[in-house]
Amino acid sequence: MKIYIIQNTTNWKNNSSKELLFKLSQKFNLENPFHLESGKPVLHNGYVSISHSNNYLLIAYSNRPIGIDCEIIRPIQKALIDKLNLDPINPIIDWCKREAVIKLMDDKSYLLKKELNEFHFKSISFNPNLCIIVSSKNEIRDYTLIHLDQYLNLIEQTQ
Repeated sequence: MKIYIIQNTTNWKNNSSKELLFKLSQKFNLENPFHLESGKPVLHNGYVSISHSNNYLLIAYSNRPIGIDCEIIRPIQKALIDKLNLDPINPIIDWCKREAVIKLMDDKSYLLKKELNEFHFKSISFNPNLCIIVSSKNEIRDYTLIHLDQYLNLIEQTQ
């Protein structure tokens, strides 16, 4: 699995992850992506999931279905913790896992599900202020982080 990281995403117009994914697919010789009605990106030759938070955009690419979520580590209001039955000790991690599963399954009902035992999770660390979780129905062993800040000029020039 590869996780492409782009920082300073406010530098490019409309923060368009669809446009960015298209340009990256061309750059890395991936088949052009299309999007389901829900907005989920789809490739014919692999699986992709996108998340952005604050000033970061992450694109996970794998040969197996995956979902990724990235959240700024912050307090979550008790009312929301109670409403969604989030883990009171680590609510942001619980929230991030659920969002990653939503992207994996393309099903928003997982936001309300406490038990996610059928899924495997991998915590990704590169910034101590972010919670990043990848979900899959298969064990997630290895991953490669690829920082793409150097490609922002390519993206900005074509807008």
